[in-house]
Amino acid sequence: ELPEKMPLNGMTVTAQWTINKYKISFNTDGGNAIDPIEAEYQSDITAPQDPERKGYTFEGWNPAIPAKIPAENLTEKAQWKAIKYKITFDTDGGNAIDPIEADYESDITAPQDPVKEGYTFTCWEPELPDKMPLDGLTVKAQWTINKYKITFDTDGAGAIDPIEADYQSAITAPKDPVKEGYTFAGWIPNIPATMPLDGLTVKAQWTKNQYT
Repeated sequence: ELPEKMPLNGMTVTAQWTINKYKISFNTDGGNAIDPIEAEYQSDITAPQDPERKGYTFEGWNPAIPAKIPAENLTEKAQWKAIKYKITFDTDGGNAIDPIEADYESDITAPQDPVKEGYTFTCWEPELPDKMPLDGLTVKAQWTINKYKITFDTDGAGAIDPIEADYQSAITAPKDPVKEGYTFAGWIPNIPATMPLDGLTVKAQWTKNQYT
C-alpha cells in the first residue's frame, strides 16, 4: 500500500488490477433468442448454436464472433437468406400456367386468368396470397359452367322456344314442327346430343306434299 509519508530509502509499489467483464449480445433478427455471453476480457469465446428462423437460412453473424472477449461490449446481428418456395397452378382442364418460384415473404404477382372452353374462371382455391407463403402452395382453378342456347328456325311453321342449357348438358329435341302442305324432314344441322360450345341455330327442312 502506498504510504502517506516517504519511507526511508523509498519503496517500489506494484499496481493491482481487476480484470473487466464485457458482454456479447445476439440480435437474431427474427430468429429464436440466444442468451448473451458475459466473460472476462480476453477469455475464450464458445460460439452459440446457430439460430433458426422459419423460411430463412442462417448465413452467419455480423460482425464475426471473435475468438476472445474484446475490450468492449459487442452486439452480433444474425444474417439471413430467404428460402425460395413455389406456387403451382392446377387449372383443372384450363391452359397450363407456369409455377411462381420466389423468396419467402416476397410479393406475388397473380398470373393472367386461365381459359377453359365452355367455362368462366371464378377464382383460385385457396386464394392466391399477396406474398410467398412458407413451404409454397398449390392453388386450383374454380370454374362456372357457361350456358348456351339452341334456337329453332322453323322456316314458316309455328315458333319453337329456344333451349338454354349448360355446356355439354344433354339436349332433348323438341316436338317436330308442323307446316301445312309440307312434311317435316329434319333439322339442319342435326340437333346435337349435348349443348355445343357457343350454342347453335338449326333450321327446319321440309318436303312438299303431293296431292291427287
